[in-house]
Amino acid sequence: MRLGWHCIAGGEEFLPGGVGPDGLKAMLESLRPASIDRLVVVLTYPEADCKDMEALALRRETSVLLAESDDRIAQGLTPIVVGYLEWTNDFARARNHALNMLREEPVDWFGWSDHDDIVENAVGIRPYLESLPQDIGGVWCQYLYATD
Repeated sequence: MRLGWHCIAGGEEFLPGGVGPDGLKAMLESLRPASIDRLVVVLTYPEADCKDMEALALRRETSVLLAESDDRIAQGLTPIVVGYLEWTNDFARARNHALNMLREEPVDWFGWSDHDDIVENAVGIRPYLESLPQDIGGVWCQYLYATD
């Protein structure tokens, strides 16, 4: 079974000094035990930032993604696929862009999260999906929007 995951990341939290890269790192680390076969992260920026690839390579979130890709390679998994998209205040457009990138290689199941989510019990994702009857085409997991 091939398991895919996609995430969009961007916004004010990724401006210099913001906490976005820290949240992205925590989300990726929380997902690591699931041994995702194909992981796509789409970074959303204003149009001008998307066109300056040299500047994007120097951003802190890029180093977070490179480090996590190295960890994935050490686990025998594929590196993270990174995409860039101009932010147009349209979450559906960004999520669909990430999903389309994910589907460039076949996966049997896929999930998604935002850059500041923590995936609890990620190690249980694969065994749970593998235990489902063949006629089940999708599942919905509890999503906690806020905790104390």
